[in-house]
Amino acid sequence: MTDGYSLYRAHIDELRRRYDTALAACGLDAVVIAAGIPAEVFLDDQHLPFKANPHLLQWGPLREHPGSVLIVSGGQTPRLLVYTPTDFWHRIPPVPDMFRESGLDIDEVGAAAELAQQVRELQGNIAFIGDVAGSADSFGISTINPDNLLKKLNEFRTVKTNWEVGNLRESSLIGVRGHLAAREAFAAGGTEYEIHLAFRTACGVTDEEMPYPAIVALNEHAATLHYQRLDRDRGPNLSLLIDAGHAVNGYASDITRTHSTDAEFGAVIEAMHELQRNLCTAALPGIDYRELHHAAHLGIAGLLEEAGLITATPEAAVEAGISRTFFPHGLGHFLGLQVHDVGALYTRREPDT
Repeated sequence: MTDGYSLYRAHIDELRRRYDTALAACGLDAVVIAAGIPAEVFLDDQHLPFKANPHLLQWGPLREHPGSVLIVSGGQTPRLLVYTPTDFWHRIPPVPDMFRESGLDIDEVGAAAELAQQVRELQGNIAFIGDVAGSADSFGISTINPDNLLKKLNEFRTVKTNWEVGNLRESSLIGVRGHLAAREAFAAGGTEYEIHLAFRTACGVTDEEMPYPAIVALNEHAATLHYQRLDRDRGPNLSLLIDAGHAVNGYASDITRTHSTDAEFGAVIEAMHELQRNLCTAALPGIDYRELHHAAHLGIAGLLEEAGLITATPEAAVEAGISRTFFPHGLGHFLGLQVHDVGALYTRREPDT
């Protein structure tokens, strides 16, 4: 077994321990985790891009098999039922090789009715996790997305295994490759669309394979936080804001960078980079995240004052809420299987009952 698969197998062993703990605490015998199915486009024969349930993806990158389910029973080997319809409408990709090293009981099922029957045969106190648009989606299971179970599983997800950390690290490295290509395209006078293509090409991904729609904003377009137009018109490239990431085994990176050909604005950007580095250095174990967030506001207000954009002192600007106009979001968020992964709300441990 390769070292990468060794980390993956250790990851699976840890998940089994976590789920045994969560099921016992919630008085459940098993949980059925559905990958989900792609949503239909209204009045059309197409579907929206498929995004698998992150609770299933945590067990492995089964990103292209809608209709599949994972059954986790306390103290037993988890069963992965992979839906593999065999007709001329579908070309189902093979189950990823790494699942052979997972220790899971894997069964490829070609008929939806057969898969549903296997789930319905489960006995005991069973919960269902997944998207439910109709009663049939939960296979007749009445305990759907129970809050106590989801809270425990989400809290566990805040602590990444070594395999998960490796995926996040690799997704960031590949994302950096895309950002370097985007910077070169900006410097060469590329349009927003061309800069976006440069990022995608460097990462080797389609739009649907990216963890989230990229923001590529030239000049004044960067003032719109979730700008999405991707202009094709060529003009003066004074500044670029690009927010784009990559995903490895479903684990996402999320990187935002600003570039400018203007020396004065470039100096502000570099000062912001220095503030960011200082905040990263200050992010030590035991530090209250709210203190870091407040320090970010003070630092940004100081940069705005130095640039002549505001006249208030940093303390006064933060107190009056002026800094929130320029920094209306949080300092950061957790990364994982979701771009804004489960985080702070699940880290406040409650006494066991």
